Amino acid sequence: MDDEKERILLARDCVNEQLTVRALEKKVARMREPVAAKPKGQPDLPENYVRNLSEKMKRHLGCAVRITSGVTHANGKHTKGMVEIDFFNNDDLDRIIKMIGVEVD
Repeated sequence: MDDEKERILLARDCVNEQLTVRALEKKVARMREPVAAKPKGQPDLPENYVRNLSEKMKRHLGCAVRITSGVTHANGKHTKGMVEIDFFNNDDLDRIIKMIGVEVD
């Protein structure tokens, strides 16, 4: 290892974990391997569409709105999207609830 700090940390690991020479060699090899970048998933909605939609909702509701698109990952798993609506107080929350058509008992 070129970096002195890394050598000191490895030496501590050798003592604390009682590493064999072979285990130390494997650990050094893993440390030298470049970290593979994980492929990012594909958003389910185009970025422009999400931006325009959040702006329209902001104008309609009169408050900040953030939309995060769902993402389909390379392994087929899906991350859910999210809509966040800011409100300032209880009256503002009641106004927004009425605007989106939710009846509260």
